[in-house]
Amino acid sequence: MTADAFPPGLILILAAVPAALLRGRLRQAWMLLVPALSLCNMLALPDGNHFLLPFFRQELVLARVGVKRLEGSKENYCPGKMLLVETTPQFKLG
Repeated sequence: MTADAFPPGLILILAAVPAALLRGRLRQAWMLLVPALSLCNMLALPDGNHFLLPFFRQELVLARVGVKRLEGSKENYCPGKMLLVETTPQFKLG
């Protein structure tokens, strides 16, 4: 199963059910483990648009991952790179 199989937000939503049933230290561990797992899933996504949903003859992009350079940075300057992960829905025409 690839990282593209589950949206990172879906992992958090589905993990809320067991979190409501757990108590004490087990719940605290669960509440630390699940966001870390979701972050690892998000960082494993390759560049591009992911989780596309057709919506009224358009595509709804639920996650877009890419590398975005800061303004004024040199082309081969590594610290000027920043990971861009957008999870807000966007419409893609076409």
